[in-house]
Amino acid sequence: MSKSKKKSSYGKSTAKAKSSNSMPQKKTYNGYTFKEKLLPSLLLALFAPITLFFFGPFEIYGNNMSEFKFVLWDFWLLCGAMALILAGVVFGILMLLRGRAFNICFGLFFGLSLMFFLQGNYLSLGAGSLAGDGVGEAISTTKSIVNIIIWILVVAGCVVAMLLLDKFKDLIRQIATVGVVALVGMTLISFLVISLTTDVYSHEKTGYMGDTDIDNEVLTVKNLDTLATDKNIVIFIVDRFDYTYYDKAMAECPEIFDDLDGFTHFGDYITLYPRTYPGVPHIVTGVATDFSMPREEYFKTAYSSSPYLAELKELGFDINVYTDSYYGYVNATHMRDFVSNTSGNVSYEIINRSSLSWDMARVSLYRYLPFLMRDTLGDISTTTYDKYVNYDSPAALFRTDMKDVYTELTNGPFTLRNSKNGVSYIHIAGCHTPNKYGPDFNLATPEEKSDSNVGMKQSFKIISAYINEMKRLGVYEDSTIIILGDHCDIGSDHEGPYKPHITGLLAKPAGVSEGEIKESKAQIGSGDIFATVLTAAGSDKASDYGINIFDVPEDEERTRPYHFQILEGYYPNGIYKDAIYEVAGSGLELENWKLLRIIDLQKNIYD
Repeated sequence: MSKSKKKSSYGKSTAKAKSSNSMPQKKTYNGYTFKEKLLPSLLLALFAPITLFFFGPFEIYGNNMSEFKFVLWDFWLLCGAMALILAGVVFGILMLLRGRAFNICFGLFFGLSLMFFLQGNYLSLGAGSLAGDGVGEAISTTKSIVNIIIWILVVAGCVVAMLLLDKFKDLIRQIATVGVVALVGMTLISFLVISLTTDVYSHEKTGYMGDTDIDNEVLTVKNLDTLATDKNIVIFIVDRFDYTYYDKAMAECPEIFDDLDGFTHFGDYITLYPRTYPGVPHIVTGVATDFSMPREEYFKTAYSSSPYLAELKELGFDINVYTDSYYGYVNATHMRDFVSNTSGNVSYEIINRSSLSWDMARVSLYRYLPFLMRDTLGDISTTTYDKYVNYDSPAALFRTDMKDVYTELTNGPFTLRNSKNGVSYIHIAGCHTPNKYGPDFNLATPEEKSDSNVGMKQSFKIISAYINEMKRLGVYEDSTIIILGDHCDIGSDHEGPYKPHITGLLAKPAGVSEGEIKESKAQIGSGDIFATVLTAAGSDKASDYGINIFDVPEDEERTRPYHFQILEGYYPNGIYKDAIYEVAGSGLELENWKLLRIIDLQKNIYD
């Protein structure tokens, strides 16, 4: 009996086992069915690539359209292709992995996606913007270290959570799915806001193109390598030419100034503005702004109704202006009445669409990557993209790029043009760091990128090339030449002068062609530059603006105005206040800088 019972029991047990094994089972992947794994893996695979390579470039372009000379469709489709390729790779990895390997990768990708979102929207505040000095302001070592620690803790925490909470796979999957959906939702809201509130999708309307009801024109290199037969007045605008840069270069590499025969260095020159905009258009037109009008409206007003330019034109001077768009002008059509080197452009072409798309992706990565990884992206600035745009105009578009200007000035001998008198404003990228090129216009080494002497050597190599052609053609002695900065090194956007804001200035009057550089302590203001040019042109209206810089006594105590636009918040959503200073006496003594009042502009000055 006992054997029978045992046998019966065994048989019953076996039957149960067989019955259980015969039931259909869902195919699982480390505890998840294919359907359970599909949605979170797909969402997670899409989020980071779409954010970095598709939405990131879109948002940067949409918020800064006036800084770019092309339209969205010139780069966005290729950026989208990059995003989809990367998303496909991530999705494939997640779907192929099983067990703990999947948990680790899912936690890793989720942690990275979360940090990309946090970095791009919250942790990059204070890191600066696209500026003439490459991308953003310098980031302190302490901030970089804290930033990477946050990244490590968050990403590691997500991975550990996926491993330690393996018993709660359904809960973790649901939390992760909801988290990714939330990130996608917040990104989608920003996408819709830009789509509905800007002209980002329009081919016809970009801020660069300016008014749509008139012809669009650009400034070209026309007449750059020609000189007037009688009087030449040449003003070189060296971007960010700080007085300390001159002192350092004179001490360490004085040979770069060897061709400046008959020049005087003025060591106490104060510009009216601290930035390229509105510094450059003010230097060219003499028209100041109180920022009450939009940037494009100021350009239109300054260039179309400048009494200063009108006076030069009336005196018979052929005027040529060489500067970049955005900071220097928007539409050169407004300069037609005064400036000779404008040219209509009815169309443009993108020279290298794939490289343009990658550079737009690079600036997006700059926003979303940890601070310590940003150096791997190379140098990016608002002028990075100019090289990709080729306009259909009779002469080449002028660019302030140092190598481009040097190439234009040295590709053949200068000639004399059919005009008796001429005024030329030549704006070059100058001393903004990081330096793109080395002293000989080869790509800068890491050591050269932050060296102000490199920018000085490039600048004065360009100026020397121009001056030597003036000497060769025999017009140097009768020419007035001014070399100045549009602004100095301001140190910070977020606080007023905590050091003297003195800009570099050297000049040679007509009638002088020999002698080493002299030093002057004369206190020079922005109006004195206009007075000097008008005096050289033979105008009797020079005193309306200031005093000829060569006539300012070195022992005279003068009062000069200075406007500093303090940025509150961070780009592109920060707003500015206009801090108005009066400098009574030597600008080299900080106690002479008196704050008169602060005007809340309640807007971004570049709008």
